[in-house]
Amino acid sequence: MENPKESPAVTSTTNCRHIGCIVMFCGLGLCIVFGVIWFSLNPRVSSPEFQISSFSVSPFNSRSPSSLFDANWKIAFLVRNPTDSDRISYDQFEVALLYHGVSILSASVSPFYQRKGDEGLVEVSMAALSDLSVDNNVVSNIYEDLKDGAVNFTVAGHVTVRVKYGFRRGRRHHMKVSCDNVMVGFCGNNGGALVGGSARCGAHIKLKFWEPL
Repeated sequence: MENPKESPAVTSTTNCRHIGCIVMFCGLGLCIVFGVIWFSLNPRVSSPEFQISSFSVSPFNSRSPSSLFDANWKIAFLVRNPTDSDRISYDQFEVALLYHGVSILSASVSPFYQRKGDEGLVEVSMAALSDLSVDNNVVSNIYEDLKDGAVNFTVAGHVTVRVKYGFRRGRRHHMKVSCDNVMVGFCGNNGGALVGGSARCGAHIKLKFWEPL
């Protein structure tokens, strides 16, 4: 006795399953291709590494509070490019010295760039803000700290960077650099220097999309 023929409903269900499997595998393949393209165009790049290697203040007249800010304030950053990119260009680099959250000195750094694995010093000469004299409380508080021999500062940097990777050049991205608890020791009116060796900084850059050269 022969088996009955397969019904049309069963055949239709089997065909739907086959079509569903094909669609699923095609979708998975497209996801893999898209992922490969995405990661090739958006490589993961580590943020540059910053630390303050030196901090100096030239001698000043201790009897004149304003003379402290007329002194020469110099900061040297040790900057390293740990990424696999061809180079990182620092187009804009603004540095501010803060005392208890109040900016007291600022500086602009000339553009520079680093290739993969490069490490070098970036020296910054700080200048007093034009409106600092109106905030006498800041000046008096700093001089109170000077009596203890050291002042706790924060160094903040706002940087615009461009990363070149292979034949692609990244668009400009913003990066923040923060160096907290930078202790500067003072000895009378003989100026000041960094206490406790180099000071590490936190830096973070988030790279999104890339565009060709």
